Amino acid sequence: MLSPRTRRALTVVHIVAGVAVIGDVWGLALMHMAASASGSLPVGRAAFRFTSLMVSAGGVPLSLISLVTGLVLAILGGWGLRRPWVLLKLCIQLAIIATGALFIGPVLRQAPGAADLTQSHRTLVMLMAVQGSLLLVATVLAVYKPGGRRRPPRTAADPA
Repeated sequence: MLSPRTRRALTVVHIVAGVAVIGDVWGLALMHMAASASGSLPVGRAAFRFTSLMVSAGGVPLSLISLVTGLVLAILGGWGLRRPWVLLKLCIQLAIIATGALFIGPVLRQAPGAADLTQSHRTLVMLMAVQGSLLLVATVLAVYKPGGRRRPPRTAADPA
C-alpha cells in the first residue's frame, strides 16, 4: 500500500496529466478546425507540423504518465483492479493511446505531402472528438466512482 502522502502526490500527477491531455486534444481540434476553415495550404501544413510536435512532446508522454500513475494508484493505492470503474478507466486510457497510435499517427505522417488537407483536418478533428469524449468519461468516472468509494485499509487495532 502507498502512504497517504505518496498516494496524494501520485493522484495530483495523475489528474494534472489527464487534464493536460484534455487541453491538448481540445486545443489541437480547434486549431485544425481553424486551419481547415482558412483554406490555406501553408496554414494547414503548419497546423500538422505543430500537431506532430504537440503529440510527441505532450500527448504521448502525458497519456503514458496518466496510464502509469493510474495503474500504480489502482494496484497500490487501495482501489485494486476489481472495481468496474477502475477497469473501465484503464480501458479508456488504452483506447485513447490506441486511437493516437493507430489513427492519428498515420494521418500526421501522410498529411504533409497531400495537395489538399481538408479531409485530413476533418479526420483529425473527428478523432480528437473521440479522444476528448473518452477523456471526459474517464474524468466523470474518477469523480463519481460508481460502485463506491475506497475504504481505508484495516489495521490490527480495527475490529473485524
